[in-house]
Amino acid sequence: MLFQPDMVLTSAIEVGIAIAGFTGIVIALSKRDAGADARALLVSILLLTSIGSVSFSFLPMLLSLAGLEDSTVWCVSSSAFLVYIAGVFTYRSRQIGSVRPRSSAPVMVGGSLFIAGVLLQIPNAFAWRAAWPYLVLIVAYVLYSFSVFVTLIWDVWRDTHDA
Repeated sequence: MLFQPDMVLTSAIEVGIAIAGFTGIVIALSKRDAGADARALLVSILLLTSIGSVSFSFLPMLLSLAGLEDSTVWCVSSSAFLVYIAGVFTYRSRQIGSVRPRSSAPVMVGGSLFIAGVLLQIPNAFAWRAAWPYLVLIVAYVLYSFSVFVTLIWDVWRDTHDA
């Protein structure tokens, strides 16, 4: 086979760690101002997506190492992500009610891809039990994380050039 699922998963782990690291640089460059609450929300989302993409990239590899069949690995991984994202959506819906981040085209595109990836997990958990829907989700989650990172960078850059 030319392409292995672990290649996608290890790449997602590397990107997730890199984005989390660069977030620290962005925080150091940003200043405290009226947009600080919205920026703090973006940083929180960014760190959670980085941690989530790394964790959920490791999950199928660990399940596979535990000796589970491939179909079980992808079913459990998809199901675990659905439970995780339900909790995150519940938490974020309460949080976003009090803080309104600036609208961003990259986040809208990245978020749409991510939602599509999440929706693929429902049939994958119950019927398909295949690698590809989960890998699509992981790539979409990394792209969503990157879109939040881009938005955060633009926000910091805009503030430094408006001052």
